[in-house]
Amino acid sequence: MSMSRIRFEQLPAEVRQAVTDKTGAVHQAVTAPGGMNSGIASVLETDSGAIFVKGIPTDHPQVRAQRREATVAPHLPASCPRLYWHLALGGWSLLGYEVVDGRHADYAPGSPDLPFVEAALTDGM
Repeated sequence: MSMSRIRFEQLPAEVRQAVTDKTGAVHQAVTAPGGMNSGIASVLETDSGAIFVKGIPTDHPQVRAQRREATVAPHLPASCPRLYWHLALGGWSLLGYEVVDGRHADYAPGSPDLPFVEAALTDGM
């Protein structure tokens, strides 16, 4: 279920302030081009470095999945982006992640990405 995406600057002021309380001043926010499962998905350049922030309105049915993601994230292998924080306020649930350089994997049969996906899924098992 895709949803419309907003820019970081369009979040309520109290939500943006809660993020800056965690990260320091936000100098730039670039909306992520791919995926449409989050109401916001941005890479923020902040006083504490780059942070990937994704979020969903708390009244959206998919918010339960995001809460599960926040619960599971600390238990994922070291190869996964690290979850720094989870905020829930002002009608939004936001996750702040380590920024990693990458792209969406190609899952098609024969794709050269498949061995890397398999390695990531079995890391730490």
